[in-house]
Amino acid sequence: MTVYPFAKAAQPPINSLGHAGFDGLIGKKATLVVRLKGANNYHNPHSYDYVRWKALNGQIASGYVKQWIVTDGDCSGVNWPEIWIAKVRQQLWQDLQNYAHSKHIKKMTVALWGGLVLGQSSALNSQQWQVLAATGTTHLLVISGLHVGLVAVLVMLIVRLMLLPFNIKSSLGIRLGAWSGLIAALFFALISGFGLPAQRAVIMLTGLMWGFMWGLQLSFTQRLFIAFFVTLVLQPTSVSSLGFWLSYTAVFALGLVWYRGASRAWWSRVMHLLAAQGALSVLLLPVIAIGTGHVSVLGPLVNMILVPLFSAVLIPTLLLVSIVLRFVDLPNFFFIVIDITLSTLWQGLEFLSEISWAQIFVGSLPIEGFVSVLITGCLCLIIRRWHWPILFLWLPLAGFMIFELARNNALDHGVDNSQQRVVITVLDVGQGLSVWVRQGKHNMVYDLGNSYKSGFSLVDAVILPEMLAQGVTKLETLVVSHWDMDHSGGMEEMLKRQNVQQLILPSESKITREPVFTHQDVEVSRCVTKPWEKMWLTASNSLMWRQIALADYGLTGNNASCVILLDIHGRQVLIAGDIESKAESVLLAKLDQLDISTLSSDVLIAPHHGSKTSSTKAFLAQVMPAYVLISAGKNNPYGHPHKRSTHNYWQSGAQWYNTGRHGQIRLVFETNGDYQVTPYKK
Repeated sequence: MTVYPFAKAAQPPINSLGHAGFDGLIGKKATLVVRLKGANNYHNPHSYDYVRWKALNGQIASGYVKQWIVTDGDCSGVNWPEIWIAKVRQQLWQDLQNYAHSKHIKKMTVALWGGLVLGQSSALNSQQWQVLAATGTTHLLVISGLHVGLVAVLVMLIVRLMLLPFNIKSSLGIRLGAWSGLIAALFFALISGFGLPAQRAVIMLTGLMWGFMWGLQLSFTQRLFIAFFVTLVLQPTSVSSLGFWLSYTAVFALGLVWYRGASRAWWSRVMHLLAAQGALSVLLLPVIAIGTGHVSVLGPLVNMILVPLFSAVLIPTLLLVSIVLRFVDLPNFFFIVIDITLSTLWQGLEFLSEISWAQIFVGSLPIEGFVSVLITGCLCLIIRRWHWPILFLWLPLAGFMIFELARNNALDHGVDNSQQRVVITVLDVGQGLSVWVRQGKHNMVYDLGNSYKSGFSLVDAVILPEMLAQGVTKLETLVVSHWDMDHSGGMEEMLKRQNVQQLILPSESKITREPVFTHQDVEVSRCVTKPWEKMWLTASNSLMWRQIALADYGLTGNNASCVILLDIHGRQVLIAGDIESKAESVLLAKLDQLDISTLSSDVLIAPHHGSKTSSTKAFLAQVMPAYVLISAGKNNPYGHPHKRSTHNYWQSGAQWYNTGRHGQIRLVFETNGDYQVTPYKK
């Protein structure tokens, strides 16, 4: 691929399904116009370490393709097997979609089918991946050891059955089956994209089948050690991957039970395997929690049911049907059964994911919980015959821990509640805005940062982790200042993931963005100019607020942002949204009409990220802030905050902080009127 920064390019072709058609372009040269930028972290105490994740995956920069053009030449320097495999994989995926379209199969069924058989993870959107994460079933839709191993086992069984009539020696039959299974597993891994999990699975499978292929008498632990060593030699960087340790821990734990079971009866083996699956789920919980920051409470139970179902029924069936479809056209009955089965399973997962405690943030868990889970999992694997008694003994302890966690969250830090302390946090959401106001158990969020077509959302990456770390599971009020994506992008995600009681939408309507409420008990209104009122109906008068709707004066867009004025223990805070100089002038001119005695505020949340079109000297002269807090992304392309605005802040006597430089900014207002401004980065 050759990249020219100023090349003119045509748009990609469109096929009959309305999607960009790349299937006929694999192996062709393409010239791309791209925009790249290096990774930056969001500096909040509980935010996702994005830079570390990019480094572990070998990514230097990310971006998007602005334009592209396909030339007539073929790719040079690329091995033909890679091109051939890519073409075959694309053709299989296209055929599956065509079959689904002709048989009227649901889109969700096709996405699951493609993920399970071809590793087409891009067929699922971000919300669907969140359902899998909440139920602890993400691994089922990633081509890994489970899928690759199943292909090997199926082919081995088929080969052994085919060799039975020829009376071939048992040892030779085992070796032929092992070689056939390994070759089939390798081919499947290549067709499914040959990602890192699939590569690791092939190496592990080769190590485990080493003795079978060469007729060597190797123990299970010896085979696993060989696979472990080879993986480190071929993929040395995988040692820093969470998947590396999860996969080898899982195989070791299952092998510990399966290969050394006391009984050879099939029902005993099945019971041992189910028990091992339950114990393994418990054992891996602390590892998953540390690696991802969240843990699915329902994951162990769901996996005990779905892993055997997927392993023994769904994946083999889908693989066989996919292969047969390459040669003959199956009756509609097969597709109806598959559609109903996968749709029903998905509806069940969606139902479970909507349970409020289905997924919890690990920062809310006591250290005793991690210790008890780790000890229980180890005991279940060491004392193999007593899996179920140990698991049942652990369940009351787990229930008690969850109850205590819920009770502590309900108490919600009673000291702060009794003191009526108010905490305002300007979260670092990059080039956007999100302000969190908290008083005891009461919470309000003003704006939600951006969300992107890729599915990445600042609600998931920043806002929810910060709230969950404090045990917050309910929002009294959610305010969306205006419809720009860097302020409203995370609205749908927040409404889905958090219990919101009151939603205040922008003054201007936008039908394409406004949510449709069918099952949620949310009070919806628009930003309108109101007199002073208590923010929380059950609280004292220590926190008052008022909304100012500048759209009432003919302003639109940024200038119609919902402006919020807070009175906290006698201190005043002004949240100005994205208003610019025009709106600032209107606001100053209408003070008497708005019945506002003064705009003088101790803290100003900077209008429009400190742009040069805002924060005029006249406006700052009226507000007279001691502090100006700016929410702007590091190295953002707009040049926010502009040096003209920061100069005006200095001239007005205000000290300013910028999230792009200082990270999250926290204000704490005590009951006596004292307050403190603390940036995350000094």
